[in-house]
Amino acid sequence: MIPVVVYLQNGQNFYTYNESYTTCDELLSNCLKYLEVPAEQQGYFCLYEGVAKASRYEERQLPKPLLVGDILSSWEIMKKQYQDLVGYTRIYVGLKYFPLDPSPLFHPMVCAKLFDIHYNKIHFEKYELVKLWALAFQLFYGDYTERPGFLRDKSRLFYHKNFEKFYNDESFIKDLKEKYEALSGRSAESCASELLQIDEMGGHLNGQVFKVMFRNSNNPNFRDMQENIIMTINSQCVTLAEESSRENILEIGLEEVANWGVNDDVLVISYGDKYEITKMYFLSHAPTSIAEALFNYTNQNNGDDTADLFEKNNDITRFLQNSITRKTNTFTLN
Repeated sequence: MIPVVVYLQNGQNFYTYNESYTTCDELLSNCLKYLEVPAEQQGYFCLYEGVAKASRYEERQLPKPLLVGDILSSWEIMKKQYQDLVGYTRIYVGLKYFPLDPSPLFHPMVCAKLFDIHYNKIHFEKYELVKLWALAFQLFYGDYTERPGFLRDKSRLFYHKNFEKFYNDESFIKDLKEKYEALSGRSAESCASELLQIDEMGGHLNGQVFKVMFRNSNNPNFRDMQENIIMTINSQCVTLAEESSRENILEIGLEEVANWGVNDDVLVISYGDKYEITKMYFLSHAPTSIAEALFNYTNQNNGDDTADLFEKNNDITRFLQNSITRKTNTFTLN
């Protein structure tokens, strides 16, 4: 039996023991049983592989048929190839899409959002982060009490060490303290709701984040679009933003998406109406994960929260086979 450490997105971890031929699907099932996740919630979860290198974070959703032994072997090869550039390699239990009603999964959703901020997948200005981190402090640690070094030490958990120079100054800690003190008496649930930006109707726009590269479009207005794009998919829309500035380029409502398709590393999204269809082509190292997010959120809005992309589209399973090249979402850490 092979010991495998599995992490949660709040930093906690636990040991599992598996045969080398254990599949990721079986490993996930064992993890969810260990975590006592109810059967009706298990479909929201998946396993992620995370690899932190010197200046970037690489992430991929682990295919269900992939063997645990193959993952560990690939890590050994990677560490020999990149040596000191590899900080750590981990398997995470995370959410592959978010429920429309967040109340049963408040905690994993909060952890997923803070996890994405930590690795610069979701960008916020410093003043926005002060508020978010203050809410997280109140949520996890309760009312503020004076403890020397507590704020500075704990705040380091919320950002990757590469960003320390941006948040390790006295003014930031001072602002964080003021915001945290002002939240005294707030319940954990109310802090979670505000952190997740849940509106009065119980809706939210939290979703999955992907790195893609724009390749082409039949619309000439987009042909000069910046190549490196951050794509976010949630229950309402697909949003494209420039990687460097994080400025939004385009927002496509899910109801506008006419169809989508994948072919090896190429993802195409078509949107519009019968009179004018815009097609956008992207290079992606996680096309099936993007396709699954689009499928899950679309079916969720149609009232089917248990639909499975790969059961309904058998031909797409060929993209789940082991590839000679390791393909990941890559987010910069500088």
